Amino acid sequence: MKFTILHESAGRVRLRAVQRSMTMQQADALEGWLLAIPAVQQVKIHERICGITVRFTGDREELYRKIASFSYERAADELPAGIHSGRATNREYKEKLVFQILRHYAKRWFLPMSVRCAINTVCAVPRIVRAGKTLAQGRLTVDVLDGVAIGTSLLTGDHVTAGSVRFLLSIGETLEEWTHKKSVEDLARSMSLQVDRVWIIGADGTQVLVPIGQIVAGDRIVINTGHVIPLDGILEQGDVMLNQASLTGESVPVEKHEGAAVYAGSVVEEGNCVVRVTGVAGENRYDRIVRMIEESERLKSGAESRAYNLADRLVP
Repeated sequence: MKFTILHESAGRVRLRAVQRSMTMQQADALEGWLLAIPAVQQVKIHERICGITVRFTGDREELYRKIASFSYERAADELPAGIHSGRATNREYKEKLVFQILRHYAKRWFLPMSVRCAINTVCAVPRIVRAGKTLAQGRLTVDVLDGVAIGTSLLTGDHVTAGSVRFLLSIGETLEEWTHKKSVEDLARSMSLQVDRVWIIGADGTQVLVPIGQIVAGDRIVINTGHVIPLDGILEQGDVMLNQASLTGESVPVEKHEGAAVYAGSVVEEGNCVVRVTGVAGENRYDRIVRMIEESERLKSGAESRAYNLADRLVP
């Protein structure tokens, strides 16, 4: 990779990649590759301007040589498939917030009052309807308070206040959704196995490296010391010590012998083994845990539920 040096200081450099543009996938690959360098402590990629900020320890010239040796093709071969940093989510919600703010003030500065009043009235209808439905159920919640505030402002002709309240509510909802989604994605990503290829024992007894998507139930895969078991299966050959903390929370490795069931996400700490696969990619216990985490954004934590209940009780 060719780059220009924009700024240097002790333990920190700011660079710009010499390329016309940088996609989010390229930014993720570059960030993952740089973080794999032992001397690198922190990396920040600004894909819009092809900027790179690196905090590091050790020799600066050695770092430059490593960055100069980088290529996206090399990163694709050396890094696990499917690396995502949450960059796309952050950009989506940043742009959404900016658009909401610009739209609000553009209406206030450039549209005549009659048009603004019509827009505020139309946009306020869903919140007023929601408040009415909640009130009809005999409940006084924050939704009722929001609807009453906006509806009263409209009825009294105070369209500026109605628009401001609706704007602040929409900003708060966007920030809450962004925070929740980012937290769930970060947790699911930290649990991702990121294994794209495995060693399989062929019909002639030789070991072949194949994509994990080609593995079917009944195939025999080889797992060596220090590697993660990528698929559920039965231990067919070898005695191993497995770290199952990601699944069970056990603090010490568990001894497994031939015939024992082993699960994706476990790490082989001692020994080598052959596992006969019983569950293909996407159907393992580990995959179900990750999916549960990803789907949990529809759920509320205990603290969040208590906060909502407290707010609702304060409404009357």
